[in-house]
Amino acid sequence: MVDQRVIRAPMPILTLADALESPSTGTAPRQSGVSLVELLTGMVIAVLLIGGAMTGVAQHQAQRRMHGELILAMSACRNTLETLRDADMATLPTLNG
Repeated sequence: MVDQRVIRAPMPILTLADALESPSTGTAPRQSGVSLVELLTGMVIAVLLIGGAMTGVAQHQAQRRMHGELILAMSACRNTLETLRDADMATLPTLNG
């Protein structure tokens, strides 16, 4: 009968410094991900951009509303002038309105 026991080599004992070192360079490995400072900086920039966009949209809506009211006022003036132009010169003082 053949003896089939497996002989295992003892595991090397690693310290925390050995575990954190990169085997090829001997330096600490670069961790992937985003640091807290980068995350906060990105959030501040995003808030500023969104706030600026919202302010721009609000100003555009106010300007558009004012422009619409100006068009209505000019249309009313044009209608009044057309009414005065169609009227007879003798009846103009009696219109009063």
